[in-house]
Amino acid sequence: MATYTSKYNLKKPAPEDFVEVSDLNGNFDIIDETLGKKADLDETGKVDPEQLPTMDYVPTSDKGEAGGVATLGQDGKVPGTQLPEMDYEQKGAAKKAVGDHDASELAHPDIRLEIANVKKTADNAQDTADEALEALASFAYTIQVVPSQSGTLTYTGEPQSPVWSSYNPDTLTLSGDMTKTAAGTYQAAFTPKEKYKWADGTNTAKTVNWTIDRAPVAVPTQAKALTYSAGSQSPDWTNYDPAKLTLGGTTTGINAGSYDATFTPKDNYCWAGGSYAKKTVSWTIGKATGTLSLSVSQLDLNVSKKTGTITVTRSGTGAVTARSSTGNATVSVNSTTVTVTAVSNGSAVITVEAAGDNNYTAPPSKTCSVTVSMPNKTLANNTWAQIAQAAEAGQAESYWKVGDTKDITVSGETLTLVIVGFKHDDLASGGKAGITFGLKNLMKTTRQMNSSNTNVGGFTGSAMYTWLQGDLLKALPSDLQTVLKSVNKKTSAGGASSTINTNAMKIFLFSEVEVFGTTTYSATGEGSQYSYFATAGNRVKCLENGSGSAYSWWERSPYASVSNSFCFVGSYGSANYDFANFSRGVCFGFCV
Repeated sequence: MATYTSKYNLKKPAPEDFVEVSDLNGNFDIIDETLGKKADLDETGKVDPEQLPTMDYVPTSDKGEAGGVATLGQDGKVPGTQLPEMDYEQKGAAKKAVGDHDASELAHPDIRLEIANVKKTADNAQDTADEALEALASFAYTIQVVPSQSGTLTYTGEPQSPVWSSYNPDTLTLSGDMTKTAAGTYQAAFTPKEKYKWADGTNTAKTVNWTIDRAPVAVPTQAKALTYSAGSQSPDWTNYDPAKLTLGGTTTGINAGSYDATFTPKDNYCWAGGSYAKKTVSWTIGKATGTLSLSVSQLDLNVSKKTGTITVTRSGTGAVTARSSTGNATVSVNSTTVTVTAVSNGSAVITVEAAGDNNYTAPPSKTCSVTVSMPNKTLANNTWAQIAQAAEAGQAESYWKVGDTKDITVSGETLTLVIVGFKHDDLASGGKAGITFGLKNLMKTTRQMNSSNTNVGGFTGSAMYTWLQGDLLKALPSDLQTVLKSVNKKTSAGGASSTINTNAMKIFLFSEVEVFGTTTYSATGEGSQYSYFATAGNRVKCLENGSGSAYSWWERSPYASVSNSFCFVGSYGSANYDFANFSRGVCFGFCV
């Protein structure tokens, strides 16, 4: 901060101030005005008479004039013409007298004092002026401020030089680092030129630091979302220039999740705020949308197929779960296999779900419709398809028993069927037939075995057989026809032959041994007794489905000793035989 002199109020800038020309001009004006008020000395060091105060003396200009003072000639003497006419002493006396007079302090006291004051004032003014000039000269050649960088420079990739404040190339010589490209701190040197010096009085070079700042860069961020694809992936980055930043950390990934990459500014670059330390930036791989599919969308369960399976295909490894909408079916899950088990008649919807995992979201659930057709414990309440399913599955005995009945209508006639045995007959295709049915009573119309009295050809050669396999079979309910099984039945060849033939058929008459368990009139080898007929009362049958009188009924067994008769069951349930052309009741059987 500037200060001022006490006497003339001259401005004195502080060492750190920049010298203003206006300040120097102001100081000079003050000195000029002050000196103008002081007496000047001529070349001989004397005050100009014009600057002397008014007093009673003869000016030099009046010397030699009348009334003035004498002047000296070239010989240094007063010419005779200027001497007054008077008596004067000898040569030298006057000079000595004048000298003595002038030397006396008593001579001209006022003039002496005035001259002394003027001289003193002039001397003081001169000293002051000299001091001022000396101070100004010293000030003018003093460099008060060391130059410094003005403003800032930021790295651009091009050479740059600083702008200097307080730098005057007329007074200072610049050297050192004057142009640079890379960010950093550099040193320039300033040396005062001849006649100039620093405020501290030195004139040696001073070193000054100047800088090029690093260029700021933005912190990169993940440019777009990534979704799990089972392959290696790397993110795209916004604000990432490999020429400016070094990428590190985890830069690739496979599984969904969060990863940490790092970015470090290279030389010449920094983050906003100036830091250039390594920064961690998170990036992610999102979960893929999970998918779910089922191998079937519909299951039909019944007694022959009590369980069904649903194979689940889903993305990822999420746990598979399933639930049933009703108690008609239950479910269990083993990994990706859903097992559905029938419980009771009805329907259910199986809902299958899969959980999400590390790489997949949970997919929408899928459903499978289930229809359950399970047998009713009451035989009559089941369709023939349900009965057949139970029979085929070998499960019929789990629901019904021998003696259970079910009605059918044949050509307008109601007939009651009864279960006579389970797994008794051999299927023509192999294995056992599940159920064997027979009539509980007799059809209303009686029939002949043959129109003539012959058993030659046995049962399969008879008119009865032809009618059973033709007209009667076609008259059965269609849903029953669909489930009838061909079974192998053993029958004597007839004609008193001991030969036993095996023939596949869908409708048959029972043999003597199948009814009674023993043979009385038939040949041996025609099968074995059904459990139903083991009860003697079940051998007695009535016409018209039980509403008529007890009546005898034909068996398929030829009478073994003759060639004209077939065996039959008497109206009281006993074994007997008769001619083939006699009409007797019909009790047929079949298997499902």
